[in-house]
Formats: sequence, structure tokens, C-alpha cells
Amino acid sequence: MPNSFPDKVCQVNLLHISDLHFGKYHRFQSDVTPMAEHAADARFPTLAQKFSEDIRSLKLEGPVVLCCTGDFVETANIEEYSSAEKFLQHIMNVAVGGSSINKNSLFMVPGNHDVVYDKSEIGYRFQQWTEFYNRLHGSNFKREDPWGMCSVHDRIDSHGLVVVTLNSSIYI
Repeated sequence: MPNSFPDKVCQVNLLHISDLHFGKYHRFQSDVTPMAEHAADARFPTLAQKFSEDIRSLKLEGPVVLCCTGDFVETANIEEYSSAEKFLQHIMNVAVGGSSINKNSLFMVPGNHDVVYDKSEIGYRFQQWTEFYNRLHGSNFKREDPWGMCSVHDRIDSHGLVVVTLNSSIYI
């Protein structure tokens, strides 16, 4: 059996973000315009701009992994998820050292704020999260099966690691 491990040990760079809480009270969000869009405010950078600036300044060698662990949004509505998605799309276009973050190096799990509490059916509770996840990863998980997103991601060949994602919000 061939050895799939790299011939030499390489450093894996793990970036972790949590509790972004895109929504009404998000620090980096400007006021909403009359057309229900967020107004650009040149006085304040966006979170994506600041995060990109921070990770570009790092002197990293080797593969980069971004783990996002929950509470992307405040109330799990579509507008908040749109902001979170724009943030992550921006981050996935930033060069980090000799690497970049892409859908194969982005690992996400929902938090309690990413679920709609007042829906009785699990599919409705996870509707927005599932659509958000599927758009970013090009996957087709069903909203009725949030257990399906609990996975073992084998990235031995590309990153030298295995990542396990768990969904602690399933029973909320």
C-alpha cells in the first residue's frame, strides 16, 4: 500500500474564527439604506478588509486551513447569511503566504445563533444554514439532515491533516 503521507513534515497553519454575529448590531456593518442595502462607509473598513489585512501580514509557509465555528449570524435570517457569505467569499480570494483559502480548506459548523429556534420542523430550523453551507461548498446537503454535515474531512494529501466537523446545534 502506498504511503499517502508527505515525504517531509510540513507546517499546517490553522486560522480559527468564531462568533462573527453578522446582523443588526455587527460592529463592522453600516446603516441600512432606504433600499435595504448596507451603505458603504469609507470611514470604517469592513470585517473582510481587516481580516484580509491581518492574514496577509502573516508570514506563513505551508497549507492554510480556516475553521469557522459557529454564530456566523445573529438571528439566522437570509440578510445576515448574505453578509456572512460575502465575508467568506472575500476571504477565499485572499492569498495567504504561498497558499489561499478555498472550499477544500474552509471548515464550518453552525452555532446556536445560526438556527431558527421557533420552527417546529428541523428542516425549517436549518434552512438558511444549509443553503449558506451548500453555496460556499458546492454541496447539496438537505436541510432535513443536519447530521449529514457532521463529517470527517480527509485532507492528508493536500494539507497533511484530518478535520472532523460536528454540529452541536442539531438538537436546538
